[in-house]
Amino acid sequence: MKSFCSFFFQNIIFWVNPIFLFFWKEVHEEFNRPTNVFGVFFYLVCTTFIISLVTKGYVIPSIWSAFYWILMMFISFTVLNKHLNADEPQKWNYYYLIVHPIQFILARTFYYALFICILGILNFILLSLWIKNPISSYEVFFWSVLLGSLGLASSLTLISAIAVQSNHPTMLMSVLGFPLLIPLLWTLIKITILGIQGLTIPEIGQYWFFLVSIILISILLSIILFPMIWKE
Repeated sequence: MKSFCSFFFQNIIFWVNPIFLFFWKEVHEEFNRPTNVFGVFFYLVCTTFIISLVTKGYVIPSIWSAFYWILMMFISFTVLNKHLNADEPQKWNYYYLIVHPIQFILARTFYYALFICILGILNFILLSLWIKNPISSYEVFFWSVLLGSLGLASSLTLISAIAVQSNHPTMLMSVLGFPLLIPLLWTLIKITILGIQGLTIPEIGQYWFFLVSIILISILLSIILFPMIWKE
């Protein structure tokens, strides 16, 4: 029994290890492209500042929540589009030889989730500086940012993998992405509004269930569909 458990865990570690290695490769490449990072940060700073000028520093809580998550959606599209344009066919051929497609899609999903989560925290800080912060339950809000980042990353990573096969990947990604993100955005906006009202995590359990279900479905679809896309 011990030998079986040891063999089982060794195989899990052997399979998971490439995911972490590819994840850190993506992080390393991002630091080698500082213009992309600063471009996204500059876009975020300018957009939040313009919102503050238009709203004169105050909006009702529901509008604040909508501003936050709609801005997060556009930031996510910007991040994925920059990487989509940076991926060359030769890179995909090289990845095809060295890594399993499921390991590849999971590594990229987790990397984009981390990147979007960092941008989400920065977005919150900037909006709090420019506009009055209405959040009452920070626990609910930051869990929504964490899960929302994973949801945006899992959905858009698969869409970008489909779009890269076309002649106009950026346009196709936008066309496919917006309709698929509507349920996710609606849930995140609703959870944020409830967090603003001061509700706790157990009190909004049905929305958490719906949010986690969307994320799991996105990841499951990536695991099922991406290996078929990978062969193309």
